[in-house]
Amino acid sequence: MKYLVHIVAILFAVSLLGCRQMSREERLSMSESSFAEGRSLEDEKNYKQAAEHYLDILALMEDAEGEELRWTGKAKYRLGVVYRSQAMYEDALSMDRAALKDFALVADSTDMLHATRNMAREFSALKQYDSCKFYFDKCLILAELIHTDNEKISILGEIGSQYYRKIGDYPNAIRYLKLSEELWQHADDKNKEFYSSVNDVVLAYLYFVSNDYGQAGRYAMKGLENEKVENRVTCYQILYEISKTRQDVDSTLFYADAFIDNLAENFTKEKNNSVQQLKNEFDLKMQAEQMRHSNMKRLMIIVVVFLVLIVAILLILWINNRKTFKRELELMEANNVILRNENRIRELTDHLNGIMQETERQKSIMAENTQRERLLSNRLLEANPVYRLAKSIENKDFSFKKVLEESDWDDFLVAGNSVYDDFFDRLHEQYPELSKWDLRTLCLLKQGFAAETIAYLLNIQTQSLKKRLYRMKYVKLSDARSLDEIMNENC
Repeated sequence: MKYLVHIVAILFAVSLLGCRQMSREERLSMSESSFAEGRSLEDEKNYKQAAEHYLDILALMEDAEGEELRWTGKAKYRLGVVYRSQAMYEDALSMDRAALKDFALVADSTDMLHATRNMAREFSALKQYDSCKFYFDKCLILAELIHTDNEKISILGEIGSQYYRKIGDYPNAIRYLKLSEELWQHADDKNKEFYSSVNDVVLAYLYFVSNDYGQAGRYAMKGLENEKVENRVTCYQILYEISKTRQDVDSTLFYADAFIDNLAENFTKEKNNSVQQLKNEFDLKMQAEQMRHSNMKRLMIIVVVFLVLIVAILLILWINNRKTFKRELELMEANNVILRNENRIRELTDHLNGIMQETERQKSIMAENTQRERLLSNRLLEANPVYRLAKSIENKDFSFKKVLEESDWDDFLVAGNSVYDDFFDRLHEQYPELSKWDLRTLCLLKQGFAAETIAYLLNIQTQSLKKRLYRMKYVKLSDARSLDEIMNENC
């Protein structure tokens, strides 16, 4: 008994050491340092290492509250910027939405404005223009409330270029961009030349498609001062088209040569950027996955320590209870009245055993019936063309060939529901955003087929399947559990 108490004391001390958390000041100091390093790496376009620092802040502030939420919001906001720079718009949108919640909790209106603005840009990139306009309007309201005139000016320009231009409302697009251009002339901001230059390029395009070649040419000439080669390509193309329309041969040839030279330069740049962007996207997703595994491992260690502690305590209680029971049993044996009661209990126990045996027999019968139903369901599944084709691919037996019809897929889901007790119907009720393609993918996944087999049946690339599963997990399912845990539920 004495040794057990010592063991429990040691385990309790170890658990306290393992669960020790840094003080609030230490976490804030480390978060501030990591954020500064991340911003420096981001300025150097080293997005992978920058994202590592932001993910470290989120791991450090896992249970953040109060002012600590400001740092989790900042880390999520910068991760959104990194993801958007790599064209990962849905991931960026998820991060900015989470950052907006954190900023709202600490009442940081300026950062709320920045996160809201980024969400509007991401909705524009995803071609969800109603949401894009909604969040740009929220940006204008926030800019009015916190009296940031320069932010308001740039937002007006973005409404023109990111919303009205993309939906084809060119008059309103020109109106907003002209308003932004006029306000920039009286603004005091180090970035106003950059925003004005971008507005010039967009206005040149808008005037050109509106057949106002005079204004288009004037803004295209101003837009040539833009440092981005893709913007110069647009301006040279507009000037080329205008010269060709006016039958100005010399200008047409000049702008054609300039357009081709800049186009070639832009093509090389975009090619290099695309390769780097794909690599960065892969690295960023791997970082997020590694962070998740690290958190799970740490949580499991804490859970195991506490479970060992609980088991040790229960063992002590069980030993004490057993000793108490023995003493009581000795007293009961010395009492004749209790002996007669024990005989009565024995009779009742025999009767109860008979009832339990009958219950076990009924359970056995029910289990046999359930087994028969499952065998019938399995036969129905094995007769389905989708299942047979998947099995032939897995076994590298290509003797079975068939073009799958919609009815085959419908029968496959019906058979899957039958085998797994309406699992997929229940899953669709719980997560109504799942499409029929999502349910087909999950049904194949639950059967244990390999990713290559599933991708072949769905006529997509294996990498596309992995991305679909990733988006399904974090966007449509929105569940804290892993996809394997969801699929194994109620098997």
